[in-house]
Amino acid sequence: MALCQYPLKALRQAYDLSGSILFINGVASLLTLTTKPLALTKGLKIIKTITKLRVPIEQFSLMIVIAICFKQIY
Repeated sequence: MALCQYPLKALRQAYDLSGSILFINGVASLLTLTTKPLALTKGLKIIKTITKLRVPIEQFSLMIVIAICFKQIY
């Protein structure tokens, strides 16, 4: 009986992780389809938690704009 618990726990964790990834992908797609790229980058500059991580915000937002411009919509 104890041997069956570990695979079930691993399957549950895999299910939860895949659900989280699909949710994040859906929210990101919804944001990029409904919001202008410049508005998204201005929103990134406002977020204060990125500055606490010592991320260069100007370069990061430029990278996001370029990535959004080259994103293929199927």
